[in-house]
Parts: sequence; C-alpha cells; structure tokens
Amino acid sequence: MNRLKASFRNFKTSLIFVAASSSFVTTCVEQSLWAKLAPRAVRNPLTVGEARRLAQWVVSPLGRLTYPLDGSSILLKLAGPLLLACAIVNSVLVSGIAVSTDSSSDDTISQANEGLWSGFLDAANFQYNGGLFSDIPNEVAALAYLNNLSVPPSSLCKDSNCSLVAQAGAIQADCQTTSAPHATMSSTDQENETYTSDYNPGITVTLTRGSPYTYANFTSWFTKSCGENVNVDSCLGEFAVVFGAFVNLKPSATGGPIVNTVDCLLTYGSLNITQTGTGTPAIMSGSYTEAASPGPDDSSLSSIKRIYTDSFDRSPYYFTALSGTGDTTDTIYNSPVGTLLISPKGNSSDKEVGDRIEAIFNTATLMAFARVPGAANVTITTTTSGPIYVYHPLVLLILLIPFFATVLGTYRRLRIEGNSLCPGYDPVEIARRGPVQGINDWNGDNLAGTDTVNDKQVTMLSGDDDNQQSYGLRVL
Repeated sequence: MNRLKASFRNFKTSLIFVAASSSFVTTCVEQSLWAKLAPRAVRNPLTVGEARRLAQWVVSPLGRLTYPLDGSSILLKLAGPLLLACAIVNSVLVSGIAVSTDSSSDDTISQANEGLWSGFLDAANFQYNGGLFSDIPNEVAALAYLNNLSVPPSSLCKDSNCSLVAQAGAIQADCQTTSAPHATMSSTDQENETYTSDYNPGITVTLTRGSPYTYANFTSWFTKSCGENVNVDSCLGEFAVVFGAFVNLKPSATGGPIVNTVDCLLTYGSLNITQTGTGTPAIMSGSYTEAASPGPDDSSLSSIKRIYTDSFDRSPYYFTALSGTGDTTDTIYNSPVGTLLISPKGNSSDKEVGDRIEAIFNTATLMAFARVPGAANVTITTTTSGPIYVYHPLVLLILLIPFFATVLGTYRRLRIEGNSLCPGYDPVEIARRGPVQGINDWNGDNLAGTDTVNDKQVTMLSGDDDNQQSYGLRVL
C-alpha cells in the first residue's frame, strides 16, 4: 500500500511538471503570434498561412504534428512533437522511479537460563510429596482451550518487527479412540462394564448400568513400558496414560447411545515454538522429539508425573459422571475439566474428546513457554525495513523531453503582452477587429485561406473609432 501511494505521488508530480511545461510553451507561442501582428515594426512579419499554422499549433495537437510539414519555424517543428512526447514521461517515471522496501534482519540466539520444565511447575505440583496437590497449570490450559481462549504471547517480542523460534520442553498427548453402539444406561439391575487401556492393560475404568448409572469414568496411570514394578528408567520419555470411557446419553443417528473410549499416551521431550510479533505462539508442526535419555531437569518433571501416576486421583483427568433420577443428580459438574471435555450428558464423540486432550497438552506447552520463556533456547529475528527509491540514473534523461520542448518553444518568444493587444481566442474580440483588409469579404462560401493570400504578409493596423483605439488586420 505504501509503495502504491508513493508511485501515485510520483505520477502526480510528473503530471504537473509536464502540464506546466506544455501550458507555458503554448502561452509563449500564442503571445508571439499576436505580437507579430502588432501595429508596429516587426523584423519578420508573418504570412497569412504561417499565422494560421501557428494558431493551429497553439490550439490543436494535430496542428503540432502537421506543422513540421509546412511550418516556417524550425524550432517549433521540433518543439511540437516533443510536447506531444511528454505524454510518455509519466509512465516512464512511474516505472523507473518506484518505491521499494529494503529490509534486513538480525538473529539473536539466547540459551535457556532457567529449568527446562519451570514453565510447567508451580507450588501446587512442584511441592507434591504425596499430599493434596494437583496440576493447576494443566487445568488452566484445559479451561482456556475448552473455552476458546488464546494463549498469551511471550514477552520476548514487543512489535511486529520481531519473530522467534524457540526450542522448549513439551508434554504431548497421542490419543487413540474407539466407539460402538451401547444399550440404554437406565436399568432395573446394576450391571458393571469394564474397559481396558491398550497402552497399559493394568489401567481399567468401569461404567455401570442401573439406577443410578455411571456413564463416564476417566483416570490416569503409568505406561506399560514402565513394568509391573514401575521402573521409571525403563519408561524414559513416557510420562503417563490418560484413559477413559463414556456413553453418549442422547440417541445417536443409528438410534441408540454410543460408548466411547479415549486412550492417550503422554510423553515428554522438546519441540519448536514460533511467534511473530505479539501474536499467539504456535507449535511448529512435526518438530516434536521424544526424550531418549535423561536430562538434567527431568527430576523436576517427576513432581508432576506423580500426580498422574502415584496419586492419579489428583489428576485433572480423574473424574466420573453418575446420574439417575434427573439432571440435578449428575456429578459430571463436579469437574470443570470433565464437563467441558466430554460435554454434558457425554454429548461428544470419541474423536472430539481425543483431539481435545491432545490440544490441551499442546496449549499447556505453549502457556509454559509464555509463562517462562527463559526456559527455552530461543532465536530471535529482528527485521528492520524502510522505503527506498530504486531507479536507474539514465531514466531521468526522460526529463530532457519537456526541457527541450520548453527551450525550443520559448526561444525568442518570451514576450508577454496585455489583453488589448493579445486577445487570445476570444471570438467576439477577434470578430470586432475584422474585416481583414486585402482579403475579400466572406460571402458565406469563400475561404480566407486560399493560395492567393497564404504567402502574403499580414499585419495589424490601429486607429481611432469614436475616440477609442481600434485594431484591424491587413494583408500586404
């Protein structure tokens, strides 16, 4: 947009310049024409034909083109076509003198100066020692994502000239889901149904048909690779498993409820985060790398891991939904995360819930980076840009066209007379000064421009008419 405005300014400037040149030259030629017809001694009197050709030169572009064929002034023969050629000056100037943007960028690399997982930690999970603690940062991320709130930007970029790529610690979820038809949950008999995680068969949840009935149950625990005795060293990079089952209570398109399972493997590692200006940070697709060896900060991550494993009932993804006699007995509302995750009455599909859990952990990673950007290795790119005028110096030679047209058209013609001598092209004033002596009066058919008078000189006579000075033309 700025480039377009600048080009338009160049166009207007050149247009004014060309128009001023043409107007000035035309005025000089016109004044010279009338001055040569003045009632005084003139060094080179005009012929009738030359007077007509000069008049056409002044008022008609076509007259300027035909003047070189039979005109008398060598300078005007050159000036006329040059004035017409001025029309190309605008387009050449706009294309040859244009505004471009010059930009340069500088990269600043900063290494992490805080613990890799410090953005994920607060007093509620870092100080966990088997007491009543929870993963509040993840709950905040869950509530933010499930309520369509944006992740705040990090403080590393202050304006749009800044962009960054950060290598940050991440906890990611990879969810697999299933769904199948299910019977109505209401039943006269209590009937338990057990569902098992593929990531760890030791993780099970139970749904109950009856009155009341349990239509949703979520929990979390260790991964299968950790072994029955939970050897943390053998499950390096694997954080925990979030597993749950729920039944859509509302009838489906197939005519009945649907039972869904959501099985999510949580792993930890690192990924790249991008941010432009003060915009929302984003995860660079495909950049996640799972941890393959112990890191110096992995011990601090274990404080969160215990909440999802040792005391899974403190996990944000530990909740049940029990209902029976009416909506007022539904316990799903005891868990804000559960309510938003599977929707009231479990009215979400298995894929929707799996996608939400994956997105929540991505949101938690982005919020951890925004909260503590010093925990990441960051490359900040600062771009400096500004307008520059790009042109080839030879392009400016195009300005010689109006320059030479002005010089040729005004040479020895810079004589400005008053209106009494130079009426311009006021038809009433010109008619008042007729008839022309030496030319037959107009009879409605004959023309003054016959060959018999074209080569004769013409001059202006002055006299008194009722004590008023008058002028008239005479062909000699």
